[in-house]
Amino acid sequence: QQWNIDPSSIYYRDKHVAVNELKIYNDEQGISANGILSDNPADTCSFDIRKLDLSLANLLMTQPLDISGTLSGSGKVTGIFSSPDIFGHIAADSLSIAGHLIGRLTAISRWDDEQHRVNIAARNILDGKEALSISGHYLPDKRTIDAKASAKGFGLGFIEPFISSLATDISGSLTADASITGTLDAPEIFMIGGHLEQFGAKLDYTKVPYILDGTIDMTPGKITLRNFSVKDRETGTGTLRGVVTHRHLKDFNIDININADNLIGFDTNIQENETFYGKAYATGNVGISGPLSTLALNIDVATRPGTVVNIPIKSSSASSTSVITFIDSRPAARLSSIDSLINLHRAKEKQQAQSSGTGINVFARVRANDDARLNLEIDSATGDALHVNGNGTVDLTVKDNAFSITGDYIVSEGQYDLTLLGLFARNFNLDAGSTIHFTGDIMQSELDLKASYKTKASISPLIAAGTDSNIRRPVNGTILITGRLANPNLGFEIKIDDLDPTIEQIIETSFNTEEKRMRQLLALILSGSFIPDEQSGIVNNNSVSYFNATEIMSTQLNSILQQLGIPIDFGFNYQPTETGRDMFDVAVSTQLWSNRVSVNGNIGNRRFLTSNRDDIVGDVDVEVKLDRKGRTRLRLFSHSADEYSNYLDQTQRNGVGLSYKQEFNSFLDIFRKKKGKKQDVPATKAETPVMNEAETPLTKNQKD
Repeated sequence: QQWNIDPSSIYYRDKHVAVNELKIYNDEQGISANGILSDNPADTCSFDIRKLDLSLANLLMTQPLDISGTLSGSGKVTGIFSSPDIFGHIAADSLSIAGHLIGRLTAISRWDDEQHRVNIAARNILDGKEALSISGHYLPDKRTIDAKASAKGFGLGFIEPFISSLATDISGSLTADASITGTLDAPEIFMIGGHLEQFGAKLDYTKVPYILDGTIDMTPGKITLRNFSVKDRETGTGTLRGVVTHRHLKDFNIDININADNLIGFDTNIQENETFYGKAYATGNVGISGPLSTLALNIDVATRPGTVVNIPIKSSSASSTSVITFIDSRPAARLSSIDSLINLHRAKEKQQAQSSGTGINVFARVRANDDARLNLEIDSATGDALHVNGNGTVDLTVKDNAFSITGDYIVSEGQYDLTLLGLFARNFNLDAGSTIHFTGDIMQSELDLKASYKTKASISPLIAAGTDSNIRRPVNGTILITGRLANPNLGFEIKIDDLDPTIEQIIETSFNTEEKRMRQLLALILSGSFIPDEQSGIVNNNSVSYFNATEIMSTQLNSILQQLGIPIDFGFNYQPTETGRDMFDVAVSTQLWSNRVSVNGNIGNRRFLTSNRDDIVGDVDVEVKLDRKGRTRLRLFSHSADEYSNYLDQTQRNGVGLSYKQEFNSFLDIFRKKKGKKQDVPATKAETPVMNEAETPLTKNQKD
């Protein structure tokens, strides 16, 4: 914008400025001044402002307030270098701060000769209604103020820039009557029965927006929050009460307690929190205490359905190539030198604000249940991860950016995703009852896991050619993982279904040592086939190379489906045989409705061909968890003829089954009447004292 300056003169000498008819204007905007600015209260300088664009003030702000609107008014200034006073009338139209419309704001000040004071009055009008009014007086000699304020649905969104280190997306309004006394440096506010209506805020640490509604009282040095209701953006609710102390609106200290009922605790991604992230629903107590610079969150909660917590165990230097890549072809915007300087200035301010922002320490006791999913990311680059559902009590501590986790976690169900050489992806199912004992450092966690890998393979590499040695049979490979996560101990088991006892005894020599079982299981994982035992003298066929090619195709196709968000796992296997009857198998599986329904199917050659019927058959299994914990399950299946019934006919075997699973500590517990079990009710505030920074929930219980 081009500004014009009319001929004028300005004289400056040691805190004495004489301004003679200064006029600066641009189209409808204009500023004029005339008079003397000094430390003498008798010297005055008059001013006149006409439709000044307030967005110009953003360039001078040390904090980005995003101010907009126009300013008009007139008056005079005295004692600018000693005790500055402004008299006159100022009005801001269409005023907006931080993107929140405030409306029209007017302020009037008049000198009262009789009382030797400045009478002040201000009003805020929004949508034709008075949202805020202030009236009172100011004593220049004593620099004290005495005013009354009345707010009726006064919007609070404009405070966001001032608390951005704590919360963003501020909304809501305040209705209250208050009195303001004291000095400008140390004001005192008295307010009883103020109503905070639909106050919305998204906490910076948890990234969860909440809505609060309740009563607020303000007395000198103290803010009391009474009977507040809390809601998240879904169905979670809670209550809040507490006290905020301060010293003349400085040095705030918080002591707040929240009683949560299925509230969202956090909703973050790895860019927002590298220590742990995900989405958690919780019921229990949350205490927030301490000064704003070092807040402490003391948490005692139980997880609720839908909770997913991800803990990256370590970073990896490995790289993975995405099958689908999006490229932004838009040209980069070119900035002027002035805009570049402004952006650089704002970047420095943002960096300073972050360095001096709020630090938060977390001390959490979490009672996990089967509805919560815990993902331990072994290597995010390759996708190696441990996914488990289970139960247990775990203590989490985040202090000075150091993460610690202790407690016992019992697995109800889970899966270990393993990627080998960046090409072969395998899923191991964890058996119920596996345990993880967290000891502080995540890498020092003690494991007692049993992971199973199911596939199909021919036993021809293990036994001389026979009538059914080329049949691909179900194989269950198991890895026993014990010891510390940083250096676990591994054990191996292999079980082959549908084996004749005589054949089973023959191939036992291929699995009679730990080393042999490890070699055979690795061969199954990598190639989908056994390898000949060194003592058997059998030479392996060339089916491994065919399997590797089809497995690579399956892995790449699954990668594409995953990136497109399609929850389907696809597998394809092709193996030639010496008889000339090539074998193929296509498998498709998916899990629906939060893993409540699992569907597995495959289509391929008929395993046992005894007639002229079609050689192509298929198997389908559908499992439905009828209750939340998956104890009661419904299973539907349709299978092709197996080894023991194919001589009867070649029709499909269809069926339905219902199962119920309950664990007992001893055989006699089955027949004992189950006593009423106390519900896991979180401790009340009186039962859960607020911990200091040096204590975790675990250390407090040990002291008690």
